[in-house]
Amino acid sequence: MQGDNVEEFPKKSEEKSRRFPGGLPRLLQNVQDATSEMLRRNKKTLKACTYVILNVALVGYFAWATYYFVEFSNDTLASTTCTGYGFLMIIFVLVYFGVAYSLIIKPVIKRIDTGRISNFFSNRTARITTHVAIAVAIGVYLAIDTSDNRQRLVPLSGLFVFLLFGFLFSKHPEHALSTIFFLGFMINILYHYGIMQKIVVSLGELLQAVMGTTICESVNSVANIFLGMNDSPLLLKPYLEELTVSEIHAVMTSGFASVAGSLLAGYISFGAEASHLITASVMSAPAALCYSKLIYPETEEVTATKETIQLLKSEYASALDAACNGAAIAIEIVLRVAAILIAFISAIHFLNGVLSWMGILIGFDGGSTWTLETAVGYVFMPVSFIMGVPWDECQLVGRLIGIKTMVNEFSAFKEMGQMILRKRTKMIATYAICGFSNPGSIGITISALSVLIPKKRSTITSTVFSAFVAGEITCFMSACIAALLIPDHLL
Repeated sequence: MQGDNVEEFPKKSEEKSRRFPGGLPRLLQNVQDATSEMLRRNKKTLKACTYVILNVALVGYFAWATYYFVEFSNDTLASTTCTGYGFLMIIFVLVYFGVAYSLIIKPVIKRIDTGRISNFFSNRTARITTHVAIAVAIGVYLAIDTSDNRQRLVPLSGLFVFLLFGFLFSKHPEHALSTIFFLGFMINILYHYGIMQKIVVSLGELLQAVMGTTICESVNSVANIFLGMNDSPLLLKPYLEELTVSEIHAVMTSGFASVAGSLLAGYISFGAEASHLITASVMSAPAALCYSKLIYPETEEVTATKETIQLLKSEYASALDAACNGAAIAIEIVLRVAAILIAFISAIHFLNGVLSWMGILIGFDGGSTWTLETAVGYVFMPVSFIMGVPWDECQLVGRLIGIKTMVNEFSAFKEMGQMILRKRTKMIATYAICGFSNPGSIGITISALSVLIPKKRSTITSTVFSAFVAGEITCFMSACIAALLIPDHLL
């Protein structure tokens, strides 16, 4: 009996093998192939279903958060624009603006015959007529809008002075820290999977269409609204080597003219208005590009275009390799930034110590101690006046600008919180000091960009001061526009 069972077992195995060639591994391979084929055939349907589910989830969550905020929260919308419901609303609006741009606005723009528009504006008479019409329209609007307070027209002189300064000092007047680690490896991973290329192209196209700037400098300018000046260039890391001198100047100017979104809560805690801070951050994006191109116009052939960005591929073996490489670069940036910050801040304190000692010897001590901030503050008094600040408060605003320029904007906002200023003066000062243009930031910019593009270190060091001045004046021009357009009853 046992012998018969032993002979029967091989026969059953052979029969099973004939029924399932290759056994279990082959069966699993067939299931995998069938699943892959099904996913491939229904790729569009699955993609559409995924988008629908994500949109339903996002809209549902936003509706739930809105209901909770209206019914149960005691916070105001302005107080939550950095961390709470207001910040969620900003993200929601930005996301669906991007969706609307991709699905509606972008296809419409592509249908527009840009050749006819270019031909129209190439005609000198048409161009002059258009500019005159725009100037007249702006003049009529301002004449009506400022009828209650003609003092608001003073910032027009400031705009004229700042633009004239930019033209006179134009290079080609005829062409007129933990966050770093996180972004370092995250951006490398996104770049490895091709997501970063899509972000660069999508964000750049909008500002490029409006202002005629290049994609990379446009994306960097937009990124500075949310990120810090040493974080934003990480978005462009694969393309930085291809940037022209004018584009590098624009990247640095955008950094000096803006502040990191993560710091807005700190400024608000010192008494700054959230609405003015957010508006200043958004205004600085196009304004910095505009003034940078006035100071350093483009004279080279741009190679980092939409087409070349799309062709760039990841050189990393895997996502883990990309993440490790990004973190390694971030370590070098952090070390250089820390070292140069210590050097710059030490130099400022040393000079303040020398000035204070010199002043004490001739009786200037206590509240009248000599410092660089105080000296620069007096220099900025006329600048404060042409921005629309009443003369009796120009010394205070000049001091704030001096502190922001010689120390940092955080110290300036802290000082402003302790001052008693008119509402209009405080508003103008908020726009004027809302930027990273200070000596420490010069060191950060040089160190961060030198790590990312070591071959262009000489270009960076030769143009960084020009970008610093351009970023400073961009903030002043934003203050002029705000003082010109915001009536007293909205303050």
